[in-house]
Amino acid sequence: MDRFIVQTPRSNLPKPVVATPSTPDQDLPNPNLFDDPETARDANEAAKAATMKSGKRSNYNVVSLELKAKVGKYAAESSVTRARRHFQSQIPFTLKHSTVHGWKNEHLARLRNTKDSTVRAGRPLLLGKEVDDKIQEHLHRLRNQGGTVNGAVVSAVTRVYLKKMDHAQYRLEGEEILSKRSFFQSLMRRMGFVKRKGTKAAKKLPRNFDELRQNFFTKISPLVKAHEIPDQLIINFDQTGISIIPMSSYTMEKEGARQVPVIGKDEKRQTTVVFAVSLAGELLPPQLIYGGKTDACHPKYRFPHDWLSDHTENHWSMVASMVRYARSIVIPYVCAQRLKLGLSEEKVALVIFDTCNTHHHNDQMHQLLKDNNIEFVYVPTACTGELQPLDAESGPNAIFKRLLKTKFSMWYSQEPMEKLQISDEPQDITVLLSLNVLKPLHATWVEEAFINLQKHDLKVCWSNTGIASFIDDMRHTMEVIID
Repeated sequence: MDRFIVQTPRSNLPKPVVATPSTPDQDLPNPNLFDDPETARDANEAAKAATMKSGKRSNYNVVSLELKAKVGKYAAESSVTRARRHFQSQIPFTLKHSTVHGWKNEHLARLRNTKDSTVRAGRPLLLGKEVDDKIQEHLHRLRNQGGTVNGAVVSAVTRVYLKKMDHAQYRLEGEEILSKRSFFQSLMRRMGFVKRKGTKAAKKLPRNFDELRQNFFTKISPLVKAHEIPDQLIINFDQTGISIIPMSSYTMEKEGARQVPVIGKDEKRQTTVVFAVSLAGELLPPQLIYGGKTDACHPKYRFPHDWLSDHTENHWSMVASMVRYARSIVIPYVCAQRLKLGLSEEKVALVIFDTCNTHHHNDQMHQLLKDNNIEFVYVPTACTGELQPLDAESGPNAIFKRLLKTKFSMWYSQEPMEKLQISDEPQDITVLLSLNVLKPLHATWVEEAFINLQKHDLKVCWSNTGIASFIDDMRHTMEVIID
């Protein structure tokens, strides 16, 4: 079968239809026909830009946040059109109606999120204004009644108000906020509070202090050297007075205040506690001395079995009470350490104490110690702050009192909370401070503070006096000689 091919000249083929490009504004509606010509014009520009090849995007970031806020405020107070005309010369690109409208909405949103008509300067309050105001009011009233305001008290008060007024935030980040020192500092700064304390004269050392210290060390050296006394059997004991209302001398108060009243500042009711600490850093059970003639003056509280709860007529440590302390606390401890270390019952121990009358003029206690192979050395007069471990800087006496003050401050700030009603009306805060109320509470604080004290490194107090390093050097010298 033959195939025939018919060739058609190219010139006779139909030409493709090509649309004639229109001018940019040819197919766009006339914005003047709309109710809102400005918006229609912006819509035309957007449509035109969508059909054209994209070019370099306008740099909107060149407009500062401050200028955007001004434009948005102007648009909210006048109109978007007027704002565009007014600020166009200050902006390096064509200011669109939609852009200004967005800045206007941002301004209105800021106003809605603020109770007043102005934006608050500075960082927002962590707990919100309502909770923050309640905390400040409570702390002001606490200070007006002489209560101490410190970090522990602020945390306790804040925790209660935050739990009651915004429990969700407390569960989410409450403890994290309270752990920040910056929160306490910010609150005190906004309240106008600064740290204040009553002044007192500085304690003076004897002029021949260096000589007294060397003589003191020289008395210790031959005893430790001759009897090879271990750290566990080198003990310092001392008594110190503690207030029934152990309020801190420091508090936060309005800056510039001439008077800084503190609850318990003039409190005279006290008890005495006798502490002892070994060179090994072990704290012996304490003796508590209450004021009274019978056991009825003791608090109705069950102390640990190895503590000595005692009394004298004026709560001071007396000759007889020190004898009871040596017999009930010091000697049993020494005997227990000898047994624990595998030493003989005659192994010599050493106790160090100051020259107060109940120690210095106490023949009965001296004889009792000697009968149990316990030697003793006096701390030089007027040198206890430098040479007595319990009284030295960062010593157990100071740490214990600080812990006790914290316990009381926490209780004093939290006591009204059970009766506190969250309301806008001011409320009177009354805390009973009678002995019937305080004695059992005070006993609880004493035991809790003592437990916390045992967690500290009490070897430091021996190092601060120089006794520890002196004994270490002496032992090292002995080892070198033996070798």
